[in-house]
Amino acid sequence: MKLKRAKVCFHHVNYALGDVHPKFDRIRIDLKRNTNPIRTYIHEQLHLKHRDWKEWKVLKIERRIWKRLTQEQVRQLGKRLFSRKGCGR
Repeated sequence: MKLKRAKVCFHHVNYALGDVHPKFDRIRIDLKRNTNPIRTYIHEQLHLKHRDWKEWKVLKIERRIWKRLTQEQVRQLGKRLFSRKGCGR
């Protein structure tokens, strides 16, 4: 899956582990409640890429992708995720 260039913010999200603002291509991830921010990042990337998909389909594909990733791929995603500049408020 090719990842979309999106700003990633790490701060509180009221109702979820993460969310996406498609108009501005911005992903928010709540690190306080989130045990797997890399998986949340994949989930939100799917929402950005496939805006018409229902939540159940995003979850299904996210699980499929997550199960097939190698440890090296997870490490690379984490490196990419946490080396980004913040987006502010």
